[in-house]
Amino acid sequence: MDYQLLAERVVRRGTGQTADCYRLRVSDFEALFSIGVYPFEREKRQRVRINVELTLDHPGPGFQDRIDAVLSYETIVQFLRSLAQGEHIGLLETLGERVLGFCFEDRRVRRAAVTVEKPDYFPDAAAVGVTLERERPGNR
Repeated sequence: MDYQLLAERVVRRGTGQTADCYRLRVSDFEALFSIGVYPFEREKRQRVRINVELTLDHPGPGFQDRIDAVLSYETIVQFLRSLAQGEHIGLLETLGERVLGFCFEDRRVRRAAVTVEKPDYFPDAAAVGVTLERERPGNR
């Protein structure tokens, strides 16, 4: 499995100060899923690519350099792996909603964007997919 994990801090432009939020990304996670609404899609698992980008509350200046001070991208990757091993899902939109729901269980998540694609569905298209975005109500 080849995927790229990235986490980046957002810095206020021109100030050099740490911002009050940061972004976490899981890029190009790929796994075989039982997904699709047509009968033939239940017969063979399909390659699905998922990208997740979260905007989270920054733990603040002087936070300790410890994994428990931030949301670990490992937590998200483990959840994606469990979805791949789980029950059949009809729509890419449903899969995206499940990922969004999981991400928003963490109160530090302000905003999330999840892209879910089937790269092998049409031979003449690189991929088909959806992007779902959500912001926590009352977000600053």
